[in-house]
Amino acid sequence: MGDFILKVTKAGKGDVVLKLKRTMLLSDLIKMLKRHYRVSSLGAFSLQYCDGEVFYYDVKKIDPNCEENETLEKFFGNAEGADIVFVPKTAGSDDIMIGNATDEHLVAKIEYGIINRQPLTETQTVALELNANIAEQTGMVKPSRESTTEYAEKTLEQKPRSDVVKLPPHSSGRKLQVALDKGYSQGTRAVSVCIYREDDLEFKNPITFFKIEQGEIWILYPGLQEREILYGKAKRMFLAKLFLFFKRQDRWVDKDGQDHDPHACLKERDNCGVCPDRALCNGSMIGDNHRRLLAGKQCRVCENYTQKGTTPSPFSEENF
Repeated sequence: MGDFILKVTKAGKGDVVLKLKRTMLLSDLIKMLKRHYRVSSLGAFSLQYCDGEVFYYDVKKIDPNCEENETLEKFFGNAEGADIVFVPKTAGSDDIMIGNATDEHLVAKIEYGIINRQPLTETQTVALELNANIAEQTGMVKPSRESTTEYAEKTLEQKPRSDVVKLPPHSSGRKLQVALDKGYSQGTRAVSVCIYREDDLEFKNPITFFKIEQGEIWILYPGLQEREILYGKAKRMFLAKLFLFFKRQDRWVDKDGQDHDPHACLKERDNCGVCPDRALCNGSMIGDNHRRLLAGKQCRVCENYTQKGTTPSPFSEENF
């Protein structure tokens, strides 16, 4: 019997529980998953932690002798097991990603322009080409084909497109990757995003509004005022392009270097009081550097109150 229990989840396919040896290498695990899901080509899937963070892209064949090819025990940081998600590749480079670092259930209403290119007529011209070799008295006839497509004039006009996407609390941008309409050619690369609370069913009270370029990652995070929600562009992950797989990245760091990790006040494997995910590592703001809260407010994540060193809000009751 194996001594490392790995639960693999695939959307729409349920869970698969594998009993493995903790000394098994990552390259062996990838081969096993490919056999199970019948994957024969590269670039067809990725692997994620349960919180949506991608740790492996199947973009090239693994070198069994590379340094990153660790044992399961060393890679996942324990000898018992792990929960991962098998994600078939469906998202494109033009998609947008919005991470929700707040403790609230939010909804994003996104609008962008599309061009509906519906073919009106398609014309094909076929001709015959004769290739002859007089010296050898041989010849070959082959058809050549030329195709032209005309589009209905009205379908080339830019049209508005609107989608509504739920943003659960503490979900990273990679987990909340929003696939833009793939059935059309995008007219403009600008995507307008308006954020609402989940209970605002009629979208009457927008919280904030911003524009995203296709392919970007943005982060929503709590401000110091009551129910205030701010936003910022995420820092680009250059390591993701340089390495085959990688461990934890700074998913919640914006372009200015500010860390908005909602689990920053938790220790490794601590339960979160807001979302079902456990902290995968020690947070960057444990103890006196606890994430900033309104003065006197209790943290819903770790259930502690604002600790020493936290900057009180200028709008707190004690200042009036």
